Amino acid sequence: MVSTNETISLVLDKTRCRLRGLVDPGQQAANRMLAAAEQGVGGTAFVWMWPDAEIDALMAEIDETIRRAPGGSLGADEFLMVIRIWGRHPADGETIADCLEGRPLLQEYRLGVVDRYYDWNHGQAKARVRDLLQAHVPTQDAPHVTVAILSLGALVVDLLKQGRINIRP
Repeated sequence: MVSTNETISLVLDKTRCRLRGLVDPGQQAANRMLAAAEQGVGGTAFVWMWPDAEIDALMAEIDETIRRAPGGSLGADEFLMVIRIWGRHPADGETIADCLEGRPLLQEYRLGVVDRYYDWNHGQAKARVRDLLQAHVPTQDAPHVTVAILSLGALVVDLLKQGRINIRP
């Protein structure tokens, strides 16, 4: 299994090639992007909980988040997605607490580098996410499913706004 840092590094290597001549300075910018990604800058997370497990509404929110993510015009159209399935908390009774802290992680799926245009809009990534979610609909024993999305484009835009990377003239 590839670690989060290795996966992010793969995305950044691919994007660094695309952004060559655009972002200044290239290697330093990639290092800043990696540091920001490790801190969760540019990320979006959804929590799907039992008993209100409606897959169509969740898929619509995920799709909108991915379609509206900035950065495509910068050549940064990739994103990472991680789906995690969480177990019951020892304090859960008849009702399920909405916190994740202290819950056992039962399963994790890392989709790796996903291109918004080719993989999500015109490929199989959306169907794969739906299949994974349908296979893990929240239950009383596994009441939380989280979907974390890190848009590389959003990360680039955030770093540009912060002045941590620059666009070459």
